[in-house]
Amino acid sequence: MWVKSNKYIKTQAELWDIQSKQADLRKHSHEKLANYIISLGDRILFGTMNYSGLQKRSKKTTTNDKT
Repeated sequence: MWVKSNKYIKTQAELWDIQSKQADLRKHSHEKLANYIISLGDRILFGTMNYSGLQKRSKKTTTNDKT
């Protein structure tokens, strides 16, 4: 059975608080960006993304061992 110490519980609560603040900032940033895009015009066009097609076209990552 896993027993959590008081220090672990405190650290876990701090981590939750930081992640919550980051999520709020991210949401606010997305809303701000959406409002800016809407302010640019009254007609917005967008299309669907084919992510599997993008993955097939992507190049494999290679590393250079000489540097």
